[in-house]
Amino acid sequence: MTTIPWRNVDRQPFAFSDVDGLVSAVSKIRFATYRQSTDSDRGALQLYTWNTAVAATFHGPLQSLEITLRNAVHDVMSTAHGTRWFDTARLLRPAQVSTVERAVEHLRRVGKQPTANRVVSELPFGFWVALFANAYDTTIWRSELYRIFARRIKNR
Repeated sequence: MTTIPWRNVDRQPFAFSDVDGLVSAVSKIRFATYRQSTDSDRGALQLYTWNTAVAATFHGPLQSLEITLRNAVHDVMSTAHGTRWFDTARLLRPAQVSTVERAVEHLRRVGKQPTANRVVSELPFGFWVALFANAYDTTIWRSELYRIFARRIKNR
């Protein structure tokens, strides 16, 4: 028998049984968002727990997407521009240049050499997604990034 997560809060891997504990942990304002959607504190607690379980379900697939996308982008861009392609300011918009600079600075701050592989791993998912924006259509999309998908589309 399949159980509906929000109806079976006590069997969830991340379950709160104490409303006061949850409210003090997440804040009254955050809890109020859940409280508005139900008629009781217990219902709000169940919604919060259900939301956490749903978010956890998406973590694995999103992590795989992020790693696969970043590695594919890095491969095609490295082939065309070298492994430190992200240091070439003419390729990136200012927002992405800043993101790379923050990643490099973070690596240095924690005592790691900012090698190409480390920088690539440090860049957030939003950096990789931004490379597919219209702003990059006539620059890196048409010259490099399309290669990530071209073979897969052609073979259909």
